[in-house]
Amino acid sequence: DYDLGGKLLEETRDSIILCNSPVVLEPSKPEQGGDTLAHSSARSEMTLESSLQSVQPALPTLPVRRLVISLVGLKPYRMAWSSSARPSESIIQYILCKGCPAIVVPAKADAPLLAWSTLTLKQLRKLELPGEAQVSSAPATSDATRDFEGVVTTLCEYLDRCVDWERVVLPEDRSRHDGNMSLQEKKNNVRGAVAALVEAAVRTRTSKKVKRAIDSERCGIAIWRIS
Repeated sequence: DYDLGGKLLEETRDSIILCNSPVVLEPSKPEQGGDTLAHSSARSEMTLESSLQSVQPALPTLPVRRLVISLVGLKPYRMAWSSSARPSESIIQYILCKGCPAIVVPAKADAPLLAWSTLTLKQLRKLELPGEAQVSSAPATSDATRDFEGVVTTLCEYLDRCVDWERVVLPEDRSRHDGNMSLQEKKNNVRGAVAALVEAAVRTRTSKKVKRAIDSERCGIAIWRIS
């Protein structure tokens, strides 16, 4: 649902925007004043030849879509999953974590409406961050670090099929790049944003408030397609 993904983006305190916002075109207003009778007369004077000309139908313009990537937790309505079930609908509470940024990237026309990472927050919390690996003497540190990089790589490989790379921009640094970033530069920037999101998810393990509010087995990184 486009509205749901957009609402989650609005409620997120921190965001990393890597595309321009879509331009909303206002409907044209009819001109005020003028002689209505004169316009009607002009239309009636159209020749038979011009009236029989075939009109080329205008091709529909595909809407410009974006993807929002964020850490989202699910919580049942009124503390029980059975209470979330309603006739022909369901009510679920979505929980966002402060400090976990939402990433916004341009989407291809055929990008999925919704995608969830198979890794839960409980599994993400077990990853060891690269900075921690430098000061840790545990023998499994290097493997844990590679696991972190592997999670980031897997997410980026999926996004590689969904992101419209031609529309990736850096709004805060547009003057330096002047819109001429190479494809690899764009992918590096998206990867850096994904790494920041995964790292923020891992760091939630130190928050007692997050542990109380979120079921870590029903929380993970999700991707919504929005307008």
